Amino acid sequence: MSYKIFALLIILVIGSTFGYLRYEAMGPKGSYFNQTNRYSLGKSDFWRWSLGLDNVGDARGQYFSTDSIVVEVLVARGFEANEEALRKFVLEVERITGKKTILVNVDTFDSKFVNASQLDELSSKYRRHKRYNQGSLFVIYAGDFEGSAEGPAKAFKDFGILVSDKVLKELTAEYRQALREYMAGAMLNQFGLQIGLTEHKNANCIMQSDVQKPGRAVLFNASVLPSAYCDSEIEQAGVIAGMFK
Repeated sequence: MSYKIFALLIILVIGSTFGYLRYEAMGPKGSYFNQTNRYSLGKSDFWRWSLGLDNVGDARGQYFSTDSIVVEVLVARGFEANEEALRKFVLEVERITGKKTILVNVDTFDSKFVNASQLDELSSKYRRHKRYNQGSLFVIYAGDFEGSAEGPAKAFKDFGILVSDKVLKELTAEYRQALREYMAGAMLNQFGLQIGLTEHKNANCIMQSDVQKPGRAVLFNASVLPSAYCDSEIEQAGVIAGMFK
């Protein structure tokens, strides 16, 4: 067999493999590939890039297998993200993943309202502290964002969290002392989606709907509003982490 034919066969095999994996990735959410292999491949920046694995939760394997996680924060000009809430968020990310987590205040940007079409541009321009195959979170603290009616924080792509200053302050207008806990809890709720935690109804845990948009004012009492992962969520994270060892 000549070298050219051999090289052509190798190219065909590689191309077919990529085509098959890409096809499987575009299949039903409940398919075997999308419930198992998708997240194993998602440990690698290369596979996520080449197969288009950029949905919320696709990088969970990387968060649990990386040496460290960097949290980059981009704040809309004229607004100020609560630093205590950010520190609490970082500490909880480190606790639930078991990985050293580093907070970096990146920069400010001019747009007060962020819509879905701006996310790629903002991420490309300001997300610059991540190393190859390092866990990375990109937090955009905006005046407001498209879809904020569902809550003050929203996960996007496989690495991001949007936060709305407007919604945070509207919902804590009469309970300003609760803003720190509410902001941290809402962000942790969305990070939970990024690492594969499931939502439930336990009022003492982060992954319940009232963390995103409390229905009762009493929840703004800092002793009631959860801003740390509960034992069952830590246990679930341990099970997820075990899949990537």
